[in-house]
Amino acid sequence: MQFTFVFESIEGQNSSYLLCFIPCPVWKKGDKEIINLHPEFPHLKSGDIKSLIEKENLRGLKKVALVVHETGHGSEKDLDCVVLELTDLGIDFVTIKV
Repeated sequence: MQFTFVFESIEGQNSSYLLCFIPCPVWKKGDKEIINLHPEFPHLKSGDIKSLIEKENLRGLKKVALVVHETGHGSEKDLDCVVLELTDLGIDFVTIKV
């Protein structure tokens, strides 16, 4: 499993990020690696979404479409972590499974 986050944005601004597990969780924007979260641990931890928000200056964005891709090394536990953190951050989201 892997996840694409499409944050609300102004016209012409790309606010899409991929959270993939290769095999540890890595934030990517296009082909560019943004953050290798914790190479020593293959699953998400609390604060991993906040790390992206701070690094990419996405503060204030309160809506995201979460695309859940069935392929990849992420797990249901990782999805649960994503949902919990988005909820804790007060970010409204819609989940799309593909």
